[in-house]
Amino acid sequence: MTKKLIFFDVDGTLVDPATGQIPDSTLTTLEELQKRDHLICIATGRPLFHPENPKFFSTISWDGYICCNGLAVYNNKKEPVSLHAMTSKSIEQCIQVTQQNNFNLLFEEEHNFYLLNDQLEYVEETQRFLNQTIPPLGTYNDQDIYGLMVYAPKGYDYKEYFSIDGIDVFPGQSAYADIVKVGANKYSGISELMDYYGYS
Repeated sequence: MTKKLIFFDVDGTLVDPATGQIPDSTLTTLEELQKRDHLICIATGRPLFHPENPKFFSTISWDGYICCNGLAVYNNKKEPVSLHAMTSKSIEQCIQVTQQNNFNLLFEEEHNFYLLNDQLEYVEETQRFLNQTIPPLGTYNDQDIYGLMVYAPKGYDYKEYFSIDGIDVFPGQSAYADIVKVGANKYSGISELMDYYGYS
């Protein structure tokens, strides 16, 4: 049997949105895949070191992690395979658009995360959807950022963000969109991890 490298999204795939938990049947399937010598990996928009990640991030022996929608890729020991920080220019432009529209922005460093401001209307809606608490306020001072999440009205078209050079925008299932460095996404992260493990 050919050993396969299998990737799983987290929110709405592994995790049941109604409970915020991974179903027992899914856990059983993952265990069976590992018994058959397949490699199992996470592919998510979440940062790896977020303190509110589901417990299975650490209780299951994952073979790899594609985080921040492909901007941060790690091996089975949680060591970086690749990190793709966003450019300061694109981040500053996202901040400007966010402030002009009275939205909010989540900054995702490798080991830290924080909000741009205290406008919480869309933040609360999204965090309820993600089964997470409200992130703390913080200050962006040209740190390495591996992902942004803009909180905006559900159904918003994000056209002002799409016009910013150097980023890709992925509207989510609630009042938010993920913003990543152009060219870096879950697909590119999967390719990097496949190369790391010697899969063509």
